Amino acid sequence: MRWDQRLWARLALSFATVTLITVGLVAFLMSANTDIQFRQYLIRREMLTQSGLIDALRAYYQQRGDWSGVEALLETESSSPMGGMGRGRSGMGMGGHTTYLLADAQKQIVVDSNSGRIGQYLTRSEESGALVITSPEGSPVGYLIALTGRGMMPDEQSFLAELQQTLLLSALLAAGIGAGIGILLSRGLSKPLKDLTQAAQTFALKDWSKRVSIQGSGEIARVGNAFNAMADDLQRLEKLRQNLIADIAHELRTPLTVMEGNLRALLDGVYPLEMGEVATLFDQTHLLKRLVEDLRELALADAGQLHLSLTELDPLELIRVSALPFSTAADSRGIRLILDLPVELPFVRIDRDRFRQALTNLLSNALRHTAQGSITLQAIAEPDQSQVQIRILDTGEGIPAEDLPHLFERFYRGEKSRARSAGGSGLGLAIARSLVEAMGGKIGAQNGPSGGAVFWFTVPISASP
Repeated sequence: MRWDQRLWARLALSFATVTLITVGLVAFLMSANTDIQFRQYLIRREMLTQSGLIDALRAYYQQRGDWSGVEALLETESSSPMGGMGRGRSGMGMGGHTTYLLADAQKQIVVDSNSGRIGQYLTRSEESGALVITSPEGSPVGYLIALTGRGMMPDEQSFLAELQQTLLLSALLAAGIGAGIGILLSRGLSKPLKDLTQAAQTFALKDWSKRVSIQGSGEIARVGNAFNAMADDLQRLEKLRQNLIADIAHELRTPLTVMEGNLRALLDGVYPLEMGEVATLFDQTHLLKRLVEDLRELALADAGQLHLSLTELDPLELIRVSALPFSTAADSRGIRLILDLPVELPFVRIDRDRFRQALTNLLSNALRHTAQGSITLQAIAEPDQSQVQIRILDTGEGIPAEDLPHLFERFYRGEKSRARSAGGSGLGLAIARSLVEAMGGKIGAQNGPSGGAVFWFTVPISASP
C-alpha cells in the first residue's frame, strides 16, 4: 500500500495542510499590514524630528551649555494643541497630552514631566527609541523621548495598537478558515466509517443484502472489503443453514415415513409380523442412527471438540487395511481396485480411526459413482516432506464444473453424479473434510485429465525421525 493511502498519512497531511494555511495566512496579513503600519510609524518619527522641537532644544543647549531650565521649553511644547508636534503634523490626528523624558549626554534623565525618574538612566529600549540631540560637531548632547500618559510615545502606542489589531483579526480569520478546512477534511475521512457503521446496523437487522461502497484510505477500504466478505459469507452460511435444516428434515422424514407406514401396516394386519418386516424396520433405524451420528460428528468438528488420539503410524498399512473391505464389493461390480503404493512412506501423525473413516468415505463415494473401469488408490510424500498425500482416482462420470466448489458441503448433491438415488446421506464428504482438517491436513477434488474424478487429502508427516 502506498504511504499516501494510509489513514495516519492522510490525517497527518490534513493537519499539516491546516497548519500551513493558517501560518501562511497570518504571515501574509502580518507582512502586508506591518509593512504599511511601520512605514507610517517612520513617517511620524520623521515628522516629529522635523517639527522644530529638536532644533529648539539644540539651540537651547548651545546658548546655555547645559539643560538647566529646559523644563519651561518642554512644558510649552507639551501644552500645545497638537501635543508638541503641531508645527509639522497638521491633519495627522494625533492629539492628546504629551509628556517628555530628556536625558543628557551620559543618558541620565534630567527632565521628566512626571517627576518620577530624574537622576536615573535610560534603559536600552528607551535609548533605542529616543531622538538624539547633537551639537554642531555631531556629538550627542541629549536624548529626547516623547511619552503619552501610559509611558509610551504616541507613535509607538499607535503602531502597537494597530499591530495588535491586525494580529487579532488575522488570528480570527485564520482560525475560521482553518476550522472550516478541518471540518471538511474530517467529514471526508469519517464518511466511509459512518457508512460502514450504518451498513453494520442494517446487517444486524438481518438485511443480508446490505453492502458498503469501497472508498477512503487504504485501511478503511480494507475494512470495507472485509465487511463485504463477511456479509457474503454470512449470507451464504444463512442460506446453507436454511438448506441444512430442510435437508435434515427430509433425511429424517424419509426413514420415519417408511417406519410409520410399515408399523401401521403391521398393526392393521396388512403385513404379517415376520422377520423380513422386522429387518426392514431395523434397516431404517440403522439409517436414522447413522444420520444422527454423522450430524453429531460434524457438530463436534465445527465446535473444535472432536476427540482425536494422534499417534505416529505407518500410512501404507492403514491404507491397505482400509481398502481391503472394498475389494469384494468392487469385484462384484466388475470394477478393479488398484493399490498403486510406494515401497515405503514416512510415518504420519494421525488418529487411526479418523483416518480410516475419512478414507472409507472417499472410497465409498468413488465406488458409488463408478459404473465400470477401475478405482486407483495412490499415496506419495509431498516434495517438502511435510505431508503425505492420498489420492483416489476413478473412471466414473467425473464431476460437473458447477458442482466442484460445493462437493464438501453438507447435504450437497449434484443433479447427476450425486443424486439421491445414488444413495448416501450427503454428509460423507463433509465428514471426511472435517476429519482431515482436524488432523491438520487438507482435502480437495478435481476431474482427472483422461476422465473420471480425483479425490485427494493430506495428513502431516511425523516430526520424529
